[in-house]
Amino acid sequence: MSEQLSANSTALRENCWWQPLLSLDAKYSVMYMRRRNQLFRELGQKEGNTVRKSYTKIRALILNRRYGHLLEGNTKWKLREDNIRELIPESHFDQLMHNIDIGDKIDNEKMELCDTGELNEQCAFTGMHHIFDHHKSAVTRVHFANNDKSLLACCSLDGTLSICQLTPTPATVLYILRGHTNGISDFEWSLSNDLIVSCSLDCSVRLWDTASGACLREIRDPTFSPVLAAAFQPINNNMIVIGNFKGYIHVINVSTGILVKCGSLRTNTGCSVQCLCFDSSGRVLWIGDSRGFVSSFLFELPTGRLMRLTKSLLSAEASITSVFVKTTSYGEMKNSYLLVNRYPNSVLVFSIDQEMRLNLLNTLKIKHQNRCSMIRSVFCALPTRKEGICVVSGSEDSDVYLFTDFECNKNKFRNPQVSKLQGHSAPVLDVCFNFDESLLATSDILGNVVVWKKDKLE
Repeated sequence: MSEQLSANSTALRENCWWQPLLSLDAKYSVMYMRRRNQLFRELGQKEGNTVRKSYTKIRALILNRRYGHLLEGNTKWKLREDNIRELIPESHFDQLMHNIDIGDKIDNEKMELCDTGELNEQCAFTGMHHIFDHHKSAVTRVHFANNDKSLLACCSLDGTLSICQLTPTPATVLYILRGHTNGISDFEWSLSNDLIVSCSLDCSVRLWDTASGACLREIRDPTFSPVLAAAFQPINNNMIVIGNFKGYIHVINVSTGILVKCGSLRTNTGCSVQCLCFDSSGRVLWIGDSRGFVSSFLFELPTGRLMRLTKSLLSAEASITSVFVKTTSYGEMKNSYLLVNRYPNSVLVFSIDQEMRLNLLNTLKIKHQNRCSMIRSVFCALPTRKEGICVVSGSEDSDVYLFTDFECNKNKFRNPQVSKLQGHSAPVLDVCFNFDESLLATSDILGNVVVWKKDKLE
């Protein structure tokens, strides 16, 4: 009896010892495999690695014969013994895609998977191009430079920005921009990519030279409030617009660092301006706040004066974490759409009429249950061949959501198809395409930035 008790006690101690280890391994396994995959890929591109490449081909062939195809069905990534260089996408450990049909009454907690068919060309990613993990805290924004395929900038709550070069491989960090004394909430490239404006919780806005990484100017918020959003005026990059925690938006002259006359107003009482963006004309500014309001303002050039156009309450208990405007042209017809991330659990697609009124076209479901999470989304950079739109969004379930194959025409829409990119191990905050959609950058709350590469379609 005593021997049995002793054996049970030993087994219990071993179980108590191994459980934390297994839990720790599971927590870091995703990041380990991603990093391992990245390092092997970079080593494999060096000269003199023919032995490694031959070993990889033979190993893949043996595994294929032993366990069968890893990817089956009507996909672009079928394993073929006669074309072994295409045997497994680089995203084997990093990317799992699921196709989901979404309806009006979808239950966000119980999404049902549909049969996986051929991937839509707008989400045909072949894996990860690179992973950046140099930031020590959440990466709140990622932006590619304008009309540049490989220049990427990131800002983080660790108080720094970084400018990264993605090609030629391996990708490198060019500059770490230091100067803010608190987390950075937003930034934007100038039209010519020679400047970056950033805003921070330290109540300041900074202007950076992208060629040298030097800080050119520091501007304090006129109301001494944490600054949550910032953007260049698209037509006149000598002006920037900022939104702060107290609910004010300010227009500031970059050259002087002084507030523009009649360029300051309060959007709403008891709220903070959490996001803002201009339309392509630079004449209309869209604002999202913490009380669930989306407002539009007319920006007068060249004075910088702001005039309110519309104000829409999306939900009484909502919080707007992202606004993004896109204008599409089909022949002589132009359509404008507004993409809004709304806490909780939704991405809203609106059409915009000539009077700046919003008409809801679709509600897309994501995981967003923490009011403080600044989840963002974007439209695809390129217009589709038909009248339709593509949406990419972050999510708290660590997935990147891609909504494709839904059309918006005369306020009628077809339910979209949903795909997921799975590679992050923490909530995904921001997403961004480069201008030709060959790369997609996504950032998470742990400070990781994953750059996904697009399938090369013929």
